[in-house]
Amino acid sequence: MQVILLEHVDNLGNLGDEVTVKNGYARNYLIPQGKCLRATNENREVFEKRRAEMEKASKEQEEAAQKIAKKVDGAFALVIRQAGDDGRLYGSVTSKDAAIALAELSKEDINKRQIRIEKPIKYIGVHPVSVKLHAAVTLTAYVNVARTEDEAKEAKELFLNPPKEEKKEEEVVAAASDAEAASDNQSSSEQDESTQEEVSAKEAE
Repeated sequence: MQVILLEHVDNLGNLGDEVTVKNGYARNYLIPQGKCLRATNENREVFEKRRAEMEKASKEQEEAAQKIAKKVDGAFALVIRQAGDDGRLYGSVTSKDAAIALAELSKEDINKRQIRIEKPIKYIGVHPVSVKLHAAVTLTAYVNVARTEDEAKEAKELFLNPPKEEKKEEEVVAAASDAEAASDNQSSSEQDESTQEEVSAKEAE
């Protein structure tokens, strides 16, 4: 089906673009969500009459999203949950939970449709989530899932300041081997020098 996009749609195009999509995708998602119109002559005329108005509205929405992004980008939203000794949650944290936590933190209107979580959050800890506030405004925030506020503070501190990695065992072994080889070479060199001195002393006699 040929459609006219009424806003930016990922992997399809921007406002005003005419693109071809599968019939089911258009009928079940794009058209009901108000993201496109069928590309008929009548709809083209309607769109062109409203283009300037729609572009202005999209620009205003982007500017509003940029203001919210300043509060949300890189923010750590707290979610308190019960969990077992191994850190596994009794349930999971969803995009809705993340949206509520970020909304409370930023005092802005954020809904679950704007949150992208790669996989269900089932353990305590700091989890990055993608937040799409507008077609042109996507950022990363963090959901800090913990049993207590103190635990959350520790988790955030550890996330921001991870411990320095210790040398890998192979590197340690290699370093020890190099040191041993250097020591052997030094001993061999000293022995050669000692032998040379003995020979020189005998020749002098």
